[in-house]
Amino acid sequence: MHITIFGAGAVGQWIGANLLRAGHSVRFIGRAAFVAQGALTAQTARGERWHWAPIDAHTTLPDAPTDAVVLCVKAHDIVSTLEPLAHIRAPVITMQNGWGSEALLAAALGAERIIAGTLTTAVALSDTAHVVAQRHHGGVGLAPLSPDNAAFADVLAAFRTAPLLRARAYADWRAMKWSKLLFNLAGNATSAVFEMPYVDVLRDPFATQLELSALREAERLMRAQGLRAVNLPGAPGVWFAFAVRVLPDPLLRLVLMRWLARARGAKYPSLYYDVREHRAQSEVDVLNGAVAQVAQQMGLSTPVNAALAEAVRMGCKGASRAARIAFLHDALREQNNER
Repeated sequence: MHITIFGAGAVGQWIGANLLRAGHSVRFIGRAAFVAQGALTAQTARGERWHWAPIDAHTTLPDAPTDAVVLCVKAHDIVSTLEPLAHIRAPVITMQNGWGSEALLAAALGAERIIAGTLTTAVALSDTAHVVAQRHHGGVGLAPLSPDNAAFADVLAAFRTAPLLRARAYADWRAMKWSKLLFNLAGNATSAVFEMPYVDVLRDPFATQLELSALREAERLMRAQGLRAVNLPGAPGVWFAFAVRVLPDPLLRLVLMRWLARARGAKYPSLYYDVREHRAQSEVDVLNGAVAQVAQQMGLSTPVNAALAEAVRMGCKGASRAARIAFLHDALREQNNER
């Protein structure tokens, strides 16, 4: 297949590199610095390096045929892709974190063109600008929004030719995305607000209270929508949702400490950098913010996720760590008084 990677950051480069290695024709749409390199290097978690030069890379989507577009931009950048994507007929695979991107694209392009995607492989750009898979486990989940998506079988088959993508198909795209969302919530907003790596979040009593409450709110909201968690490649979503739902606080904290915090080490999550760099747009709106919005639409309440989302937004606008934590104390105190 001829596949276009729209958004050549770490995720886009990793997926594109695997598809190139599987023999597909890949076009990259990325920033000027990436395009100027004229080359792509990827490194697996086991140290194997792949290199291509030159590569087919552009700063804008060319008027040329393509069989599929893998959309790897941040969720808040999707609006800027709608106009160029409207001029092609190929299916679009969404690789955004969180909730809301698929609905936006379906409204603009038609649900029959959209394939929801998830990536559970941890990837990052190295100091030498090549993409590195940080863990061997993980892969790609794919699910069509509409049964009328005639291209889904071909897209799935293409992804399955790349062994390290470990592509898996899902019948319910909403269950797949919410299962990934539950993982994305863990240690993200709390690390950003408290300016701590996840292991330290779980050593702080107040931060831990917020963390466990936010996960439980999201898991309850998922079930309230009639959705059940699914296992993603390398990510046991069924087990994680079960642990969030049934384990008492001390045991759930221990699970998170031993399973997630230890694996992440001193690494900070994406929302931390949104706050540290005072970015005008943050992924929190499709993570904790999306949980709060969906709950509100259903007449339900997720106060901890709503408060964490607002605290992250405060940080992005320059509010101090102390001010953010004080806001969370006040928000939860007010919530408890209302009860």
